[in-house]
Amino acid sequence: MGPEREKGGFQSGRQAWLLLGPFLFSSSLQSLFKTPSHIPALPLSSSVLMAVRLHQTKAEVRRKEFSRFAAALSGVSAAAGMVVLKGIPSVLSPELLYALAKMGHGDELVLADANFPASSICACGPKEIRADGLGIPQLLDAILKLLPLDTYVPSPAAVMDLVDSDKQRGLSVPVWDTYIQLLGHAGSQTPLEKVERFVFYERAKKAYAVVATGETALYGNLILKKGVIPAELLQ
Repeated sequence: MGPEREKGGFQSGRQAWLLLGPFLFSSSLQSLFKTPSHIPALPLSSSVLMAVRLHQTKAEVRRKEFSRFAAALSGVSAAAGMVVLKGIPSVLSPELLYALAKMGHGDELVLADANFPASSICACGPKEIRADGLGIPQLLDAILKLLPLDTYVPSPAAVMDLVDSDKQRGLSVPVWDTYIQLLGHAGSQTPLEKVERFVFYERAKKAYAVVATGETALYGNLILKKGVIPAELLQ
């Protein structure tokens, strides 16, 4: 065999391994080669081995990325699941119910609109609870059936105040009127506290949890402060 033929044979063999390597070493086909006798005894150069290892590494990375993605989807699905219990509003997910129960007096809950940087804020500490597709008024009405509001502060509910440019153009926020009405039905007659935008973000970082909703109303973000339940009302 001459040098040219030898070189050509090596190149074609290398190309075949590069094409077949990922499949021969995938988990789905490894079961076909359970014993060494099933594997053709071909001389492998270091370059071929490196190529095979590279494909194996890439396949493992893809497998791990898919596993993380599947786990994330599972978490979102669980968070969005509805509760079917007597006396419990069905829009409250098991995760949100658990958070409401674990909160103590003075702990705060953020109901975040669709534009709120919930994930970034929660990277600083608060628990992130997904409620995608639900509006804040709907959630607020359900939450107030279970959550006592703090009566030891001037206002147990706070909203993000308008920035100067929106104040100058007279932007109205009708969703605030809805919040006031729902809070009033729950027994809170105090006005909404208005918090400057970036101060609101900093306050949200110290909240117990942030509920990421699908609310599309501008300035729809709302912070609730948990109160206490008198002993005589506990069951």
